[in-house]
Amino acid sequence: MKFIRKAAAALLSLLMLGSSGTLAVQAEELGDVNADAAINASDAAVVLIAAAFLGAGQSHGLTDAQAAAADLNADGILNASDAALILGYAAQIGAGGDLTLPLYLDGAYQEEVVFRGVVNWGASTTKLANAAQFTYRFDADGTERIYRIDNSEKNPDGSDAFAIQNLLKEDYHFRITVLNGTVIRAEETETGLPTYDPPIAGTPGEHTLRNFLATAMEPVGTTLYMFGGAWNWQDNGSAWSARTIGVSPDWIRFWQEHDSNYTYRDQYGNTKNPDPPNSYYPYGGFNEYHYAGLDCSGYVSWALYNTMYDVSGEEGYVGKSTFMAKRLAGYGWGTYEHSFPTPTGSADTAMKPGDIMSMNGHVWISLGTCPDGNIVIAHSTPSDSHIGQPGGGVQIGAVGKSTSCEAYGLADHYMQTYYPGWCERYKTTLKSTGYLSVNGSTETGRFRWTPGAVLDDPDGIQEMSAADALALIFGETE
Repeated sequence: MKFIRKAAAALLSLLMLGSSGTLAVQAEELGDVNADAAINASDAAVVLIAAAFLGAGQSHGLTDAQAAAADLNADGILNASDAALILGYAAQIGAGGDLTLPLYLDGAYQEEVVFRGVVNWGASTTKLANAAQFTYRFDADGTERIYRIDNSEKNPDGSDAFAIQNLLKEDYHFRITVLNGTVIRAEETETGLPTYDPPIAGTPGEHTLRNFLATAMEPVGTTLYMFGGAWNWQDNGSAWSARTIGVSPDWIRFWQEHDSNYTYRDQYGNTKNPDPPNSYYPYGGFNEYHYAGLDCSGYVSWALYNTMYDVSGEEGYVGKSTFMAKRLAGYGWGTYEHSFPTPTGSADTAMKPGDIMSMNGHVWISLGTCPDGNIVIAHSTPSDSHIGQPGGGVQIGAVGKSTSCEAYGLADHYMQTYYPGWCERYKTTLKSTGYLSVNGSTETGRFRWTPGAVLDDPDGIQEMSAADALALIFGETE
C-alpha cells in the first residue's frame, strides 16, 4: 500500500510540474468519462482513443457530456494530457486518496458563485453583436467577480453556441471554472427549487388532440410573460426550457418572486420612457431571462414538444409566431389557410379546438368556438395587472365583442376556478376579432390538425363547441 501511495504521489508530482493554480476536481464532475461513477483507467483509455481520432482528423465520438468530463486541462482539446491527469487521479483514488485532491491545471480554478447578470445590462454597448466583449457579474460569497465567458464552442453551421450563457440564470448558484479571467465551464448548483402540480396536465408523448390541449393547460396561471421566453440566449432557436418535459421550476420560482407589480418591459407600459437596467425586455437582442417565463411562440412550442415527446433534449419547435401555423402544416401535421371566414354563429367552424392561429406578431391556441361565434383561446400574452402593470403570461382568454359573450364567461370561469392565484393579480382578458386578422403578412393564417397525421382525435374534440371541449379537457364530463 505504501508503494502504491508513493507511486500515485510521484505520478501526480510529474503531472503538476511547471503548472500553477488549483482546481478542486470532484469525481462526479470531471474525469468520469464513461459515467460509471468512478475515475479509473477506463476513462483514461476512452480519452486516449478520442485523442487518437482527433489526431487523425476524425470526430472524437464522445457525447457533449463525455467531452466536458474529459477535458481536464481545460484547453478545449481532448489529448494525452487529459488521459494522464485521469490516470493520476485514478491512482490517487485507488490508493485511498481524497476525492477533492487539488490538481494543478494551467491556472484554472473553481468557484462557488451566484450569477448576477451581464455588466451594464441594457446599455447601448450590450448588443448581441458585441457579445464577445461582454463581461459578467458573479457573487463569490459577498465579493463581486467580473469575468468574461468562453465562446469557443460553435454550432454545426459555425455560429457561436453561447453554451455557457444558455445555462446561466440570474440569482442562481453555480460552480464555475475560471481560466485567465474567463469562465470556461458552469454547473448549476441551485437547490430547493419549487415543485408544482398543475390542476390539469397532459401525458408526455401521447399523440392525441385532447392531450395536446390538456398539456397546453399546464403552464396556465403560473408562468409570466417574458419576451424571448423559451427562445435561446442568442434568440435564434429553442432554449432548453422549450425542450424539457414538464413545467419548469424556474417559471414557478419567477412567478413566486413577483406580484402585481411585475412588468416585462416598462412601468405602466410607458414605452416613451424606457428603463432598460430594470427591465426584463431584451433590448440588446439577446434573451438574458429566457429561462424565467414564456412568450407566445415559446408557449405553443413548449406545448407541442410536451405532446410529441416523453423525454427532454430533443430538437424543439420554437420559431417566429407569424410563421408558425404555416410551418406546422409544412411538417405534414395538418392544413394551413391564409384566410378564412370570421365566425358569426353556431354553424361556423372557423376555429376548432386545437387550431393554432398565427397573427402578425402573435400565435395562440383555439379552445373552441361558441354558438355566438366568439372563441375561447389559450396564449401567453402581456396583460395589465389589477394595478395597471403590463405583466401577464400564459392564460385562458376570449376573442369576442364584449365581456357578456359566452367565450368570456367560459374563460373567466375556468381561470377563477382552477387558477385563483392568477386572478388575484390579473383579470380575464378579452381580445377583439382582430385576433383573427391575417393582415400584415402573407405568412399569417390558421393551422388545423388532420386527425391521424400525427395526432389522433378519438374523443372527437375537434368537432366540439368551446363549452364541451373545455368540460372534457378539465374533466368536468367524467
